[in-house]
Amino acid sequence: MSCLEHSKILCLHNVYMGYKQQLRSRYQERGYETDPKFK
Repeated sequence: MSCLEHSKILCLHNVYMGYKQQLRSRYQERGYETDPKFK
């Protein structure tokens, strides 16, 4: 795997994790933190 490919995957992973984090905090604000999907 080339360095460029690797950093692309890392970037996508970071975007995905940030998106999941956003979702989780948004749901917690609404009181959905008991939903196992967002654990």
